[in-house]
Amino acid sequence: SGVDIYSYPFSWNKLAGDEIRVVAAASGYIVDKVDGNYDLNCGSLSATSSLANSLTIRHENGYYSLYLHMKKNSVTTKAIGDPVLAGEVIGVMGSSGNSTGPHLHFEVWDSEYNMVDPFVIWITQIAMRQHLIVYGKRRGLI
Repeated sequence: SGVDIYSYPFSWNKLAGDEIRVVAAASGYIVDKVDGNYDLNCGSLSATSSLANSLTIRHENGYYSLYLHMKKNSVTTKAIGDPVLAGEVIGVMGSSGNSTGPHLHFEVWDSEYNMVDPFVIWITQIAMRQHLIVYGKRRGLI
């Protein structure tokens, strides 16, 4: 499960040129990081493939976002425990691990480790923030 985001056209050329940068969807702290694995996997999925180059971020609401299949040696140089800001570049799209070609696999998990639809959660939170800002301005609180 999760969301696969592909580059098109010429995905292998884009991988070679570091053209597709991966950015953090929301601010948080790095809780897991894997880098340095082969990143030109293509075609069949195999249990003998190397691990995917990846990053996991824990957010203030207790949710986790996972970014997988990034390019070798492109994952942020920040260490586990370091903060990451929303929109900050955290890597480059690649094809590491069990991968059928260059793409980013993106997942969001809640605080009880249930996978959630990333589009629903981020959109809901943005809408709620906008509502609170409008409410605060109308009440003279902001």
